[in-house]
Amino acid sequence: MPRFVVVVSALLTVAALCACGSHTATAGPGAAVTATPLESASVGRGRAVFAARCATCHGAAGEGAQIGPPLRGELRRRTPAFVTDAIANPSPPMPKLVPAQLSQQDLLDVTAFVEQL
Repeated sequence: MPRFVVVVSALLTVAALCACGSHTATAGPGAAVTATPLESASVGRGRAVFAARCATCHGAAGEGAQIGPPLRGELRRRTPAFVTDAIANPSPPMPKLVPAQLSQQDLLDVTAFVEQL
């Protein structure tokens, strides 16, 4: 394979990893693990945050309620990035909860929970 193709391929791979928001986390002495932000999210923590902050409008199981639309099946309709952005930058009547009431980790956790509904 020509050197030019190898270099371009390597640069495109690095660019793709950077664009995905990957970061390196330490998994032990000297071990590095690459993880995306959603891989560090917890569905369990997201369930708790959802119950406290979202269930009133979206229903306890994301089935929808009088104010908020159903969120079940979002994985089939939306990407995790779209869901995260919709929570962080909501359209009315949804309240803006980030960063005043939800941390960045809460945001990722709720996204992980919604994605598994």
